[in-house]
Amino acid sequence: MIQVQSGQLTVTEGGETHHLHAGDSLGFGPPADVIIANTTAHPCTYLVALARS
Repeated sequence: MIQVQSGQLTVTEGGETHHLHAGDSLGFGPPADVIIANTTAHPCTYLVALARS
């Protein structure tokens, strides 16, 4: 799970792109390639939480 604290973040998971803003969160599906990028000129802070079962 990724939660954006401030700024904007672009997350591409398995070929699908998501544009997240402050307050948005995104959960991950089955294992896939993931690209996390700040594509703006402004700072971005975010939280990544991982859990294994």
